[in-house]
Amino acid sequence: MGTSNQGIIEAALDETQLPLNVVVGVRREGDPAVLTASDAKFASVVGKWRHHILDDIIRHSWAWYVR
Repeated sequence: MGTSNQGIIEAALDETQLPLNVVVGVRREGDPAVLTASDAKFASVVGKWRHHILDDIIRHSWAWYVR
């Protein structure tokens, strides 16, 4: 299971509390019906892998950015 682009946008908006103008364009020929991100393939290649929760990644990234 992965995280959709929309899920990432919503998590970032929740953390930053900033207005963001998200523009969703029309689907182009060849675009996949569903697009998600997952670390499962990477984890299967590298073996032991520390999984990070998306909210934690965004929180830490935002804290670093605004410091």
